[in-house]
Amino acid sequence: MKTFALLAALMLCSLSLPAGARELKDTVVKAPTQGTPEWVILETLKKGVADDFEGWYTALCHPDYCLETSLNRREFQKYTWPRFLKFAASYFTDSSQNSYKVMYTQPATISDTDSALKFFLFSAKRDNPTPIQLRKDKDGKWKVSNLSL
Repeated sequence: MKTFALLAALMLCSLSLPAGARELKDTVVKAPTQGTPEWVILETLKKGVADDFEGWYTALCHPDYCLETSLNRREFQKYTWPRFLKFAASYFTDSSQNSYKVMYTQPATISDTDSALKFFLFSAKRDNPTPIQLRKDKDGKWKVSNLSL
């Protein structure tokens, strides 16, 4: 009996997440803390609905993804941004546009020590979860490194 209890306790300990780690599978994200990856995604969606390309490009786009060349900026604004605008509102789970649903992430458990993350979001207008990738910039701030929404 003692062996079974000890084994059960060990199994429960191995299932717990390290401090600061979290799983977001099938999770509705509401009011995320500023500066977190979840907040960057929410702000990206809001900027898309408001068609605020400049605000998004300068504040939330990773420098390696949004190179500061005029050609790249024009191409991004001409092709990627309009596609995003068509679907931006479909990621919100409420009419106040303050929450969205994460279907899953890569890695499955995310923590403050991660430097790159991939979120798959639910969209009312798409058949499959849609990815958005984030990476920390040189200052340790989360930025969008790939926008597939």
